[in-house]
Amino acid sequence: MANQQTAKDIADNCLFFEETLDKALSFDEVKTQAFIPYEKKLRNQKFSNSPLIGQWLKFTVQNISPKDTIDLNISTVHYFTKLYTDKKLIGVSGAYEVNPNDQYDLTSEFDRGRLPIIIPPNSTSTYWFRSEDRQNQLIPPHILPESKVSGMIENLKSGFAARYLFLILAGMTGCFFFIGIYAAYNYYLYQHVSFIWYICYTMLLFFRACTGWISGWAYICFRHWCMILFFLFSFI
Repeated sequence: MANQQTAKDIADNCLFFEETLDKALSFDEVKTQAFIPYEKKLRNQKFSNSPLIGQWLKFTVQNISPKDTIDLNISTVHYFTKLYTDKKLIGVSGAYEVNPNDQYDLTSEFDRGRLPIIIPPNSTSTYWFRSEDRQNQLIPPHILPESKVSGMIENLKSGFAARYLFLILAGMTGCFFFIGIYAAYNYYLYQHVSFIWYICYTMLLFFRACTGWISGWAYICFRHWCMILFFLFSFI
Protein backbone atom coordinates (compact mmCIF):
# COMPACT_ATOMS: atom_id res chain seq x y z
CA MET A 1 0.00 0.00 0.00
CA ALA A 2 2.79 2.42 0.89
CA ASN A 3 4.51 1.81 -2.45
CA GLN A 4 1.49 1.92 -4.74
CA GLN A 5 2.10 3.84 -7.94
CA THR A 6 -1.37 5.36 -8.34
CA ALA A 7 -3.96 6.82 -5.96
CA LYS A 8 -7.03 4.70 -5.19
CA ASP A 9 -10.51 6.16 -5.61
CA ILE A 10 -12.60 5.30 -2.54
CA ALA A 11 -15.70 7.33 -3.43
CA ASP A 12 -17.82 4.15 -3.67
CA ASN A 13 -16.92 3.37 -0.06
CA CYS A 14 -17.80 6.79 1.36
CA LEU A 15 -20.88 8.28 2.96
CA PHE A 16 -21.96 11.81 2.04
CA PHE A 17 -23.57 14.78 3.75
CA GLU A 18 -24.03 18.33 2.44
CA GLU A 19 -24.62 21.41 4.57
CA THR A 20 -27.68 23.38 3.49
CA LEU A 21 -27.28 26.47 5.67
CA ASP A 22 -25.20 29.57 4.99
CA LYS A 23 -23.43 28.97 8.29
CA ALA A 24 -20.96 26.12 8.68
CA LEU A 25 -21.88 23.34 11.10
CA SER A 26 -19.55 22.26 13.87
CA PHE A 27 -17.98 18.81 13.84
CA ASP A 28 -20.12 17.66 16.76
CA GLU A 29 -23.26 18.73 14.89
CA VAL A 30 -22.19 16.94 11.73
CA LYS A 31 -21.53 13.66 13.56
CA THR A 32 -25.23 13.51 14.44
CA GLN A 33 -26.41 14.04 10.85
CA ALA A 34 -27.69 11.30 8.52
CA PHE A 35 -25.05 10.46 5.90
CA ILE A 36 -26.07 8.83 2.62
CA PRO A 37 -24.09 6.71 0.10
CA TYR A 38 -21.82 8.81 -2.08
CA GLU A 39 -23.48 8.05 -5.41
CA LYS A 40 -22.05 9.10 -8.76
CA LYS A 41 -24.69 11.78 -9.28
CA LEU A 42 -23.36 13.55 -6.16
CA ARG A 43 -19.81 13.69 -7.51
CA ASN A 44 -20.43 16.26 -10.24
CA GLN A 45 -18.88 19.71 -9.99
CA LYS A 46 -21.40 21.95 -8.25
CA PHE A 47 -22.38 25.56 -8.89
CA SER A 48 -24.68 27.32 -6.45
CA ASN A 49 -26.18 30.70 -5.60
CA SER A 50 -25.37 29.97 -1.97
CA PRO A 51 -22.22 31.70 -0.65
CA LEU A 52 -21.10 28.43 0.95
CA ILE A 53 -20.79 24.88 -0.39
CA GLY A 54 -19.90 22.59 2.50
CA GLN A 55 -19.67 18.86 1.83
CA TRP A 56 -18.65 16.01 4.13
CA LEU A 57 -17.37 12.53 3.33
CA LYS A 58 -17.19 9.80 5.94
CA PHE A 59 -15.06 6.69 5.43
CA THR A 60 -13.38 3.96 7.44
CA VAL A 61 -9.93 2.47 6.86
CA GLN A 62 -8.83 -0.82 8.41
CA ASN A 63 -5.21 -1.89 8.79
CA ILE A 64 -5.05 -5.68 9.05
CA SER A 65 -1.27 -5.85 9.05
CA PRO A 66 0.22 -7.05 12.36
CA LYS A 67 3.31 -4.83 12.06
CA ASP A 68 3.02 -2.27 9.22
CA THR A 69 1.54 1.23 9.59
CA ILE A 70 -0.64 2.68 6.85
CA ASP A 71 0.67 6.11 5.85
CA LEU A 72 -1.49 7.78 3.20
CA ASN A 73 -2.51 11.30 2.19
CA ILE A 74 -5.61 12.90 0.74
CA SER A 75 -4.87 15.47 -1.96
CA THR A 76 -7.74 17.44 -3.47
CA VAL A 77 -8.40 21.02 -4.52
CA HIS A 78 -11.02 23.10 -2.68
CA TYR A 79 -11.10 26.53 -1.05
CA PHE A 80 -10.68 24.92 2.38
CA THR A 81 -10.42 21.30 3.49
CA LYS A 82 -10.35 19.65 6.92
CA LEU A 83 -9.89 16.08 8.11
CA TYR A 84 -11.24 14.79 11.43
CA THR A 85 -11.03 11.55 13.36
CA ASP A 86 -13.52 10.52 16.06
CA LYS A 87 -11.93 12.86 18.56
CA LYS A 88 -10.28 15.83 16.87
CA LEU A 89 -9.22 17.80 13.82
CA ILE A 90 -5.99 16.30 12.46
CA GLY A 91 -5.28 18.38 9.34
CA VAL A 92 -6.22 21.41 7.26
CA SER A 93 -5.43 22.30 3.68
CA GLY A 94 -6.94 24.14 0.72
CA ALA A 95 -6.19 26.68 -1.98
CA TYR A 96 -6.99 29.61 0.35
CA GLU A 97 -5.76 28.14 3.63
CA VAL A 98 -3.18 30.44 5.28
CA ASN A 99 -0.05 28.72 6.63
CA PRO A 100 -1.55 25.44 7.84
CA ASN A 101 1.98 24.24 8.71
CA ASP A 102 2.20 26.78 11.55
CA GLN A 103 -0.38 24.85 13.54
CA TYR A 104 0.16 21.30 12.36
CA ASP A 105 3.96 21.26 11.98
CA LEU A 106 3.94 20.56 8.25
CA THR A 107 7.24 21.76 6.88
CA SER A 108 7.27 20.74 3.20
CA GLU A 109 5.21 21.96 0.27
CA PHE A 110 4.23 18.35 -0.38
CA ASP A 111 2.76 17.93 3.12
CA ARG A 112 1.01 21.32 3.17
CA GLY A 113 -1.18 20.33 0.24
CA ARG A 114 -2.25 17.01 1.77
CA LEU A 115 -4.21 15.61 4.69
CA PRO A 116 -2.68 12.66 6.60
CA ILE A 117 -4.20 9.21 7.09
CA ILE A 118 -1.98 7.27 9.50
CA ILE A 119 -3.31 3.99 10.91
CA PRO A 120 -1.27 1.78 13.32
CA PRO A 121 -1.12 -2.01 12.87
CA ASN A 122 -4.26 -4.04 13.65
CA SER A 123 -6.51 -1.01 14.02
CA THR A 124 -9.45 0.69 12.33
CA SER A 125 -10.06 4.43 12.03
CA THR A 126 -13.05 6.44 10.82
CA TYR A 127 -12.46 9.81 9.16
CA TRP A 128 -14.63 12.79 8.33
CA PHE A 129 -13.42 14.87 5.40
CA ARG A 130 -14.90 18.36 4.93
CA SER A 131 -14.53 20.48 1.79
CA GLU A 132 -15.63 24.10 1.65
CA ASP A 133 -16.13 26.12 -1.54
CA ARG A 134 -17.72 29.47 -2.33
CA GLN A 135 -20.52 29.37 -4.95
CA ASN A 136 -18.61 26.97 -7.20
CA GLN A 137 -16.15 24.16 -6.75
CA LEU A 138 -12.67 24.59 -8.19
CA ILE A 139 -12.70 21.07 -9.63
CA PRO A 140 -15.15 18.15 -9.58
CA PRO A 141 -15.04 16.59 -6.09
CA HIS A 142 -13.05 13.41 -5.60
CA ILE A 143 -11.31 11.55 -2.80
CA LEU A 144 -8.13 9.68 -3.70
CA PRO A 145 -5.93 8.52 -0.82
CA GLU A 146 -2.38 8.22 -2.11
CA SER A 147 0.94 6.94 -0.83
CA LYS A 148 4.10 9.03 -0.63
CA VAL A 149 5.31 7.36 -3.82
CA SER A 150 2.18 8.03 -5.89
CA GLY A 151 2.01 11.58 -4.48
CA MET A 152 5.56 12.33 -5.54
CA ILE A 153 4.87 10.92 -9.00
CA GLU A 154 1.83 13.20 -9.41
CA ASN A 155 3.88 16.16 -8.19
CA LEU A 156 6.54 15.49 -10.81
CA LYS A 157 3.91 15.18 -13.55
CA SER A 158 2.31 18.48 -12.50
CA GLY A 159 5.66 20.25 -12.39
CA PHE A 160 6.58 18.93 -15.83
CA ALA A 161 3.23 20.06 -17.29
CA ALA A 162 3.56 23.53 -15.69
CA ARG A 163 6.87 24.39 -17.37
CA TYR A 164 5.06 25.99 -20.34
CA LEU A 165 3.01 28.12 -17.94
CA PHE A 166 6.20 29.38 -16.30
CA LEU A 167 7.58 30.39 -19.70
CA ILE A 168 4.39 32.33 -20.49
CA LEU A 169 4.43 34.06 -17.10
CA ALA A 170 8.11 34.97 -17.55
CA GLY A 171 7.29 36.48 -20.93
CA MET A 172 4.39 38.47 -19.46
CA THR A 173 6.66 39.76 -16.68
CA GLY A 174 9.09 41.08 -19.28
CA CYS A 175 6.22 42.68 -21.21
CA PHE A 176 5.03 44.52 -18.09
CA PHE A 177 8.52 45.90 -17.55
CA PHE A 178 8.94 47.21 -21.11
CA ILE A 179 5.40 48.62 -21.20
CA GLY A 180 6.24 50.53 -18.01
CA ILE A 181 9.44 51.88 -19.57
CA TYR A 182 7.55 52.84 -22.72
CA ALA A 183 4.88 54.61 -20.63
CA ALA A 184 7.62 56.55 -18.79
CA TYR A 185 9.10 57.58 -22.15
CA ASN A 186 5.70 58.81 -23.37
CA TYR A 187 5.16 60.72 -20.14
CA TYR A 188 8.55 62.40 -20.72
CA LEU A 189 7.46 63.36 -24.26
CA TYR A 190 3.87 64.47 -23.65
CA GLN A 191 3.73 65.23 -19.89
CA HIS A 192 0.23 63.79 -19.68
CA VAL A 193 -0.86 62.45 -16.30
CA SER A 194 -2.61 59.41 -17.77
CA PHE A 195 0.78 57.84 -18.41
CA ILE A 196 1.44 57.85 -14.65
CA TRP A 197 -1.36 55.31 -14.29
CA TYR A 198 0.26 53.04 -16.89
CA ILE A 199 3.63 53.37 -15.17
CA CYS A 200 2.28 52.53 -11.71
CA TYR A 201 0.08 49.70 -12.91
CA THR A 202 2.63 47.91 -15.09
CA MET A 203 5.52 48.32 -12.66
CA LEU A 204 3.36 47.05 -9.80
CA LEU A 205 2.62 43.93 -11.85
CA PHE A 206 6.29 43.56 -12.70
CA PHE A 207 7.51 43.75 -9.09
CA ARG A 208 4.69 41.50 -7.92
CA ALA A 209 5.68 38.87 -10.47
CA CYS A 210 9.38 39.14 -9.60
CA THR A 211 9.28 39.23 -5.83
CA GLY A 212 5.74 38.46 -4.64
CA TRP A 213 6.20 40.96 -1.75
CA ILE A 214 2.99 42.83 -2.56
CA SER A 215 0.03 41.05 -1.00
CA GLY A 216 -3.04 40.17 -3.01
CA TRP A 217 -5.28 42.66 -1.17
CA ALA A 218 -2.75 45.47 -1.61
CA TYR A 219 -2.60 44.75 -5.32
CA ILE A 220 -6.40 44.72 -5.67
CA CYS A 221 -6.79 48.00 -3.74
CA PHE A 222 -4.03 49.68 -5.72
CA ARG A 223 -5.51 48.49 -9.01
CA HIS A 224 -8.93 49.94 -8.19
CA TRP A 225 -7.41 53.24 -7.10
CA CYS A 226 -5.47 53.37 -10.38
CA MET A 227 -8.68 52.82 -12.33
CA ILE A 228 -10.39 55.64 -10.41
CA LEU A 229 -7.46 57.99 -11.01
CA PHE A 230 -7.37 57.07 -14.69
CA PHE A 231 -11.08 57.90 -14.95
CA LEU A 232 -10.54 61.27 -13.26
CA PHE A 233 -7.43 62.07 -15.32
CA SER A 234 -9.31 61.39 -18.53
CA PHE A 235 -11.28 64.62 -17.94
CA ILE A 236 -8.15 66.72 -17.45
